[in-house]
Amino acid sequence: MLNTILNKKSFNLIIAIIVAIFTAGYLRVHFVTYFPDPDGGFYTYIAQEINAALSNGQNIPSQMTLHMYPLITSWVFSLDINHYIALRWIDLLAAVLASFLFYKIILKESGSTIFTIILAGSALLVMNDKNLVLYGYRNSIWVSYIPLFGALLFWQSISQANSHKFYLIGALVTLGVLLREPFLPLFIIGGISILIGYGWNSIYKYLIGSALLGIVSFGFILINREGTLIELINSYSYKIISINHYVIKNAFLDIGLSMFKVFWFGIFFSIISIFYATKLFQQNKNLININRYLFWGALAIIPILEPVFKSPIPYHFANCIPGLVGLSAIGWNYISLNQSKKANRYNISIIILICLYGIYPNLSASLNSKMLKQKNAVTNAYNALWVDSYSDKEQMKWSALLLIADVIKRSSNKDSTLSVMNYSQALYPITGLRPPLFEMQDLNALYSILLEEDESKLIDMLKKYQPTIITTIIYRFPGIQEIPGVQEMPDIIRKTDLYEKIITVTSPNMLMGDVYRLKDFKKIKLE
Repeated sequence: MLNTILNKKSFNLIIAIIVAIFTAGYLRVHFVTYFPDPDGGFYTYIAQEINAALSNGQNIPSQMTLHMYPLITSWVFSLDINHYIALRWIDLLAAVLASFLFYKIILKESGSTIFTIILAGSALLVMNDKNLVLYGYRNSIWVSYIPLFGALLFWQSISQANSHKFYLIGALVTLGVLLREPFLPLFIIGGISILIGYGWNSIYKYLIGSALLGIVSFGFILINREGTLIELINSYSYKIISINHYVIKNAFLDIGLSMFKVFWFGIFFSIISIFYATKLFQQNKNLININRYLFWGALAIIPILEPVFKSPIPYHFANCIPGLVGLSAIGWNYISLNQSKKANRYNISIIILICLYGIYPNLSASLNSKMLKQKNAVTNAYNALWVDSYSDKEQMKWSALLLIADVIKRSSNKDSTLSVMNYSQALYPITGLRPPLFEMQDLNALYSILLEEDESKLIDMLKKYQPTIITTIIYRFPGIQEIPGVQEMPDIIRKTDLYEKIITVTSPNMLMGDVYRLKDFKKIKLE
């Protein structure tokens, strides 16, 4: 038998590694070499901007929000490698580690290896699906999960209220929030749960651990930033306004239902768990730990605030999944303790069948996709680190963005500057160029938000700072019919009388695709 060779702890460790590598590593590695995308392009540009500032002895622009993830990965731009691919590899490895930690958490809550493999594995397949993570480095969710899941593991190991682990839990949760600010409500949930479950002494330790990490982090950040703490806070005001400009109309229900269809079985199990807990609680209040249920219920519900108040994007809804799986896990723990072995075998068989039925459509589509059928995916993704694949002529045939990037590189000098439109920041790291000012990295946001649609002010800024190249390329986003500042931009550029159009690129997924260059530009011939 397997247990005669490996003890149970070692066996579960091996299973956790296998589940994490398959759900996060295997599925993601096939997409590492894919074309740049808008979200990943923005994060990659921020890392480029931070590296350029710090490596030149300058400070990070005061208009930039924390962006801890690009900050801690900005060192990639000091290496002579493909930065896009390197950052996607980092994100992949972060997702594998976070998936491993998540598996360990659910195993502890459920007390069952089989249950954890089937439900946590299914949940991780959904959370790592290409439709949510695209090609990697799209956002900071998975790297933020690492300290947050780490905090949960430490919490699960606490046996007494006076444990010093609360210091570490506070620090880890704070780190998770710094890596992804919309997770701030999770810090509050953690604090309330510790206060209710362990008392004031423990919450003090939690807050002290949080404060220590926060002081060190903010001290480092403020030393390396322009402006003050007030300006850092103001940068979030601009961010909130910017998000509201591009909110997708009437999409909350549609996208929420689409995510429900993907993970309906997890929601179903969590509801069963709640009903079973209610039944036990009515029989005897001492049979269940109601605080634990409320904690996981809060983790399942609170993340819905982000798609409600920010933007209804599928991966925002997916942040509810860990809480739903946690609810299901403690429900299974109580069921298995209160039912006969025969009933448990029947129950786990039903759970396996439901999970397989629920995950099959998405998993089948993923495994049968063209990208997942490529051979030597790991080798290809590794080799892509050392080549400039986005300058390949064959690649350009399939990407208008790469074609425009090639035009920009051939039409500029090494010290030229570039300004783009919303969600086209991927062009900065591809071309190696940067805007003359950080505020000019997104012209239509600059015009519609910072300058309050004052045409004359934008014309004056363009005349003063004169970016060498301006491109009006902008993606079409489902549900967004019009983006403020887009239609006005060509006329504003024309009124400066500084630029000439050098190319127009058309593509079904673009609203516009013009490239402008200064009329007096002179190409420097390299020796």
